[in-house]
Amino acid sequence: DFVIQLLPQLRAFQMVLVIDGDIVAEDDPRALRVRSRGRRSAQRKRWIVKAAGIALAAWVLFGERLAAPGSSTPLARERGPWDHWDFLLSRPLLLRELSQLGTGAGSLRGSIWRLFGLTHDGRHRQMDDRGRYVDGGGPMGDEFEPLFSSHLSKEKVVGTRCSTTRFALTVYFCGAEVANTPFGFPLGTDVASLLRELDRNITGVVYRLGVGQVTRSDPGLEHVFSLVSMPDGSVAWYQSYIEHYSLHTWMKFRQRKKERYFSLDDVKRKLRDIDELRNATVWTDRANAVYLDNFFVDVRSHVPHFHFKPAHRLRDFYWDVACVYDIKNDTLDGRRREL
Repeated sequence: DFVIQLLPQLRAFQMVLVIDGDIVAEDDPRALRVRSRGRRSAQRKRWIVKAAGIALAAWVLFGERLAAPGSSTPLARERGPWDHWDFLLSRPLLLRELSQLGTGAGSLRGSIWRLFGLTHDGRHRQMDDRGRYVDGGGPMGDEFEPLFSSHLSKEKVVGTRCSTTRFALTVYFCGAEVANTPFGFPLGTDVASLLRELDRNITGVVYRLGVGQVTRSDPGLEHVFSLVSMPDGSVAWYQSYIEHYSLHTWMKFRQRKKERYFSLDDVKRKLRDIDELRNATVWTDRANAVYLDNFFVDVRSHVPHFHFKPAHRLRDFYWDVACVYDIKNDTLDGRRREL
């Protein structure tokens, strides 16, 4: 009975609005104009959202195909052998861009994650022998740290994961198809075979190298890097180190020391030192110095009481030739560009 008695009052009820200080009824022309503007504004927002969705879908479906693995021409073909250093140094975010040409480039989810600079948390993590999860950046190591992170730094924006730096450099010198191939040829698992290969002194060879532990220590010591042979017999040594430095920082450090390139003898000495390090069963001052000299990380300064045992030794060593990249004929004069 109460609801029935209330209906006449409900029917007579009208909403009132305050417009420019005046109280007006909802059927007032001014109120109608305000509501009309509100509807148009909401409609515009819906169209903007729809347009953004269409643009994202188009990028995922069509734009990504332009960057599919194997479709890109190596950027190294566009410049001479002595120009790569300056080019890479002047474009610190280039490697992050090239890393997007990994094997996951064609997936919808992967495309959306990369669009926003994100990595799916835990997607590529694997449990090590001590029950810890380690993120290697995907099967090909082609994913840098996410841009949006609670511990964001300038180095992480550029990218510090060594496997991703090596992957992106392979894209730069050899193309995406080669970068997405696990092994090149020739390849080897010992330093002696690499030293023999280097003695051939072929210009433009892109070597991929890596060292691995029998059992991972804390922190881990595994590392990968790239070597590129130059026309005068010297070698460019490219690397970054996860959580420590980007390739850009490494190159600036080498440049400050007036050592853009190592001589072949220096590289062979460094590789022999790495071979010596592989046999270390105790983390001595010598082992720490060799690691610092080659990989630019002072383990003891970061972990003063570093616990290293024989099971942690850097026994595994591997290398391969990713490619011999094309070099402009007019730059093969053997002259070395001065700093």
